[in-house]
Parts: sequence; C-alpha cells; structure tokens
Amino acid sequence: MLTPMKVYGVLAVALLAVACGSDEAPSTPAPSTPAPDAPASDTSTPAPEGFRVGEAVPITYYAETTFSVTFLAATESPTAVSGPYSGEEYWTFAALPDRTFLVLTLKFRNIGIRPLTPPLLQGVAVTDRGFEFPSWNPPLGIHSDEYAPRLSTAEEVQGMPAGATSLVELFPEAESAVDTLVFEIPSDQQAVSVRVGYVDRPLLLK
Repeated sequence: MLTPMKVYGVLAVALLAVACGSDEAPSTPAPSTPAPDAPASDTSTPAPEGFRVGEAVPITYYAETTFSVTFLAATESPTAVSGPYSGEEYWTFAALPDRTFLVLTLKFRNIGIRPLTPPLLQGVAVTDRGFEFPSWNPPLGIHSDEYAPRLSTAEEVQGMPAGATSLVELFPEAESAVDTLVFEIPSDQQAVSVRVGYVDRPLLLK
C-alpha cells in the first residue's frame, strides 16, 4: 500500500512528464499537394476549311442537299453580263471608275432524287484589305445608266453567261449550263475569298 508521500511522488513524476511533453511543437500533417487542374475541354467550333476553283462542293437547298456546284473560273473583268431580261436579251455593263468586276463562272449538278431548278446563288467577296462586297446586279436593270448598259454580243454571252441555270430544271445527275456570280470591287484590291450562300465553306482564291 502506497503512503501519501509515495502517491505524491508518482503524481509529481507524471506531471513532470506532461510538462516536458508540452514543450514539443504539435505534430502537423504535411500539406497535401493539390492535383493539377484538368485541361479545359475545347468546345469551340473550328473554322471550316475552304475549297478551290475546280472543286465540286455540295450545297443545301430546299432544306436538304440536292445540288453540287463547281466554280470553273474566277476572273477580273471591266465588264459583266446580266440577263436574260426580255426574251433572250442579255446586256453588258461596264464597271464604274476605279472598280472592276470579279466574275465567277459556275456549274450545277443535281445530286438529289427528283428534278429541281438550281438556286440563285448570292455571296460576299472578301478582299486582301479585309473589306467585303456583296454579289452585284445592276441596281435598275438595263436602266442603270451609270454602268453604260448595251446589248451583249454572242461572244460575251458565251464567255460570261448569266442567269441560265435558274431557268433550267435539272434531272438527277444532270449538269446545267454554266452560270456566273458577279462582284464589283475596287480595282486596287484583290479578292482573296468568297462566301457563297448554301455552301458551308468559303471559296479560296489566293
């Protein structure tokens, strides 16, 4: 049996051990290294690639893909042909001063399953200075006097046909006569691309 002095001695030893232990810094767990952030998923839609002169591309018309179009040539010209107006009359127009015409010659092909008339294409030409010019038509038809209209020659109609495809019903797999899409741009600029209606990629000219 412990005497009171022996009990006090045991308590003193216990208290001394506790006091000595309190001088030590409390143990702290090492900070965990945060996991690297996961790369953000790229949700942007890549810009569509363009196509070139001579390449056939599908166009969407009547809410479905029924035609392909091939641009046969892209030329700059001081004149452009428009028509037909009355019967088979075509008229030639001269570009305004300091301007020139960009004439795209094109051909349609019916890739659908029923006869259809090709659409009338419109578009926007983009120049090397970043300016945009919509497709051109004489604002007052044959009365657009500022463009010096005159009756076209047979050679001009053959070289720059206008409006032919919009009058022709094409059977499946049949190709129409060629047509043109015209833009009027400043003569000191060059067209580098054309965005065409119903086509999901731009036509690249440079």
